Amino acid sequence: MKSGQSIILRVRGLQTWYGHVKALRDVDLSVERGQIACVLGANGAGKSTLLNTIAGVVDPRAGTIDFEGREIQCLAPDTVSRSGVVLVPEGRQLFSFLSVEENLRMGAFARGSDKSVQDDLDRVYDWFPRLLERRGQQAGLMSGGEQQMVAIGRGYMSRPKLLLLDEPSLGLSPRFTKEIFAIVKRIRDETRTAILVVEQNAAIAIAASDHVFVLELGRVVASGSAAEMRARDDIQTFYLGASAPAHATAAEPHQAPQAHWY
Repeated sequence: MKSGQSIILRVRGLQTWYGHVKALRDVDLSVERGQIACVLGANGAGKSTLLNTIAGVVDPRAGTIDFEGREIQCLAPDTVSRSGVVLVPEGRQLFSFLSVEENLRMGAFARGSDKSVQDDLDRVYDWFPRLLERRGQQAGLMSGGEQQMVAIGRGYMSRPKLLLLDEPSLGLSPRFTKEIFAIVKRIRDETRTAILVVEQNAAIAIAASDHVFVLELGRVVASGSAAEMRARDDIQTFYLGASAPAHATAAEPHQAPQAHWY
């Protein structure tokens, strides 16, 4: 990965605890400007904790989070958001009784009466035409896929420099998942917004990404370009559903194979 001015986010030695449980263990990663990077890992690997720590929702116990040359660890979430790091949380967390458009405009709340707010709203409707058709509908009455569109659109309305997406495909059909990731790529391509996405659907996440990190038990245990990671036997076996290599040790009957990164 490149260094210097192309890096927008640099995380070093990050440790986050929940009580006596160490959720992140000396995590190191970097994201470049205009890059889509994804974090893969099983449930409990620490993926959501990583995004929540970067966004200021959870304070780390050690390590640094450098965004555009400024350390932002332990800052309040609203300060982090205003600096350009915007989290689209797992589960969408919309204002269910507000309309679609009201939810979208909430994303631009900190921008006040900025004239560009309407331009950005029009852009979101261009990306998600279904939202334009339903802009007056209560967000809570929409399907899961449509609500995820609102959540991503609301995140973009904050004008992020770095967009954090936590499990955008959670609970969605394959069709909606493909639509969501196609728009994620459009957002990057058209706005050069850097995107860090946590995702369990490894195949579609790798296909949409430039760089991939694998998180296991709170540690980054593998990383590389999407092409490099897609070609690895261990990624093929544990994340893309390929058969284990012939030289690999067979698992016991009824026992899932275990990752062997370290």
